[in-house]
Amino acid sequence: MPHFYGRRIDNPYEFLHEFCKLCGIQRRPAGSTEEDYRLRALLFAQKGEADTWFMRLPPNSIKTWADFRSVFLDYFFPTTRTNALKKEIQGATQESDEMLSQYWGRFKGMLDACPNNRMTEAEIYNNFYEGMTPESKDLVNSSSGGDFSRLRVSEAKRIIN
Repeated sequence: MPHFYGRRIDNPYEFLHEFCKLCGIQRRPAGSTEEDYRLRALLFAQKGEADTWFMRLPPNSIKTWADFRSVFLDYFFPTTRTNALKKEIQGATQESDEMLSQYWGRFKGMLDACPNNRMTEAEIYNNFYEGMTPESKDLVNSSSGGDFSRLRVSEAKRIIN
């Protein structure tokens, strides 16, 4: 069973994903839904600060998995954290000694760290392009037959991936 401690380094989205995967393959008691199972299993999955937070919730305030997910993410991945990570994504730049593929990998890592960034694919590829070195921009522009920033998302994906 995955555990969530509520530390700054813990990723609540990753925890929820792993937790739901595991709950989905576990045998549930007869008559119990997957949602019931998840809500009961939470008692064993949260440790430390996360457990303290969970135990301090008002009684009967969590009735559904959606309730829990919303309250959990509001607390452990607040809007301020999302905004800070989104600014980091928007301000990402390729280092002068960094290969384009390395920059793309690092950029995707930033996106993974902020799954609720609410950026469209077009915005993502535009931010990536804007952060490239002039040499990398020349490379992707020549690969795209002109101006990479004017490509459709599907064409941009083909060139970058």
